[in-house]
Amino acid sequence: MSPRPGFFNQMVVSYHGVLVDPGRAIRRMRTNPEISMSQAELAKKAGLSPSYVSRLELNKAGSSMETYSKIARAMGITLDQLFGF
Repeated sequence: MSPRPGFFNQMVVSYHGVLVDPGRAIRRMRTNPEISMSQAELAKKAGLSPSYVSRLELNKAGSSMETYSKIARAMGITLDQLFGF
């Protein structure tokens, strides 16, 4: 039996002892109607490059909690809100 496609490519981080998908979390909050921000807008506010934000959302790049904090602040939310707590 083969693994699910993309299973080994999925990036996860442990937050409060729970594994979360940071790319999905960023994309979900960024496109939330209350936030509604493009990748370019988010990148500019967080001090990151648009291509890096894109790679984060696609789970093609890992990052530190410091970077995730910058992203959350740029969206006006907390890390808890970003990761769904």
